[in-house]
Amino acid sequence: MARVGRGLVVLAKWPRAGRAKRRLGVAIGARASTALAHAFLRDTAALALRSMADTIVVAFAPPSAADRVAGVFAGAHLIPQPSASFGTRLTVALEAGRARARHVVLIGTDSPALDPRIVRDAFAALEAGADCVLGPSHDGGFYLIGCSAALPASLFRRMPWSTAAVFGLTRDRARAAGVELVVLPPAYDVDDAASLELLRADAAGLRRARATAAALRDLDVA
Repeated sequence: MARVGRGLVVLAKWPRAGRAKRRLGVAIGARASTALAHAFLRDTAALALRSMADTIVVAFAPPSAADRVAGVFAGAHLIPQPSASFGTRLTVALEAGRARARHVVLIGTDSPALDPRIVRDAFAALEAGADCVLGPSHDGGFYLIGCSAALPASLFRRMPWSTAAVFGLTRDRARAAGVELVVLPPAYDVDDAASLELLRADAAGLRRARATAAALRDLDVA
């Protein structure tokens, strides 16, 4: 398979009632959190189209949602996520992107208002010679990771996922392994009540994330 220049990988989970955005659901209810998760998915698809990627790969779960995911990410290459740890799923998704592109950037669906210029800057950093790009999130994790070659397995091994230590550990492990790393500007993931307020206050981001803005208006009316 001939590889193109830029490949964007989206790590996506199809929202299911009662199982989507559970921490957010504690604050706003399961129905509202599921509706927001669907909006996040649509806005992430729109973001992908504005990223200037040459190809888009969606690593999705569950496998039964293939047709529905394809309906949102029209024209993307779809691969099911394996039933494995998050670190393994992340690695598989990055390698699926590298099979199709020389420079790969991976995002999730928790940052629907992300400025596409940040994704384009990530590609530019890889094209300029960086081995890896990493976007730190306000909660201590990362909202974006990218690479131009296979990353060391040590980066993700025994990582305490979903904790505030993730970004710092990933950065330190990359540097210890001799990986040339570029750190992008911080941004936020939306997965709880506090980060939802960051989204509500992000006027510029909500102008980009139209489906999310509409879902928030519906939430305020309900």
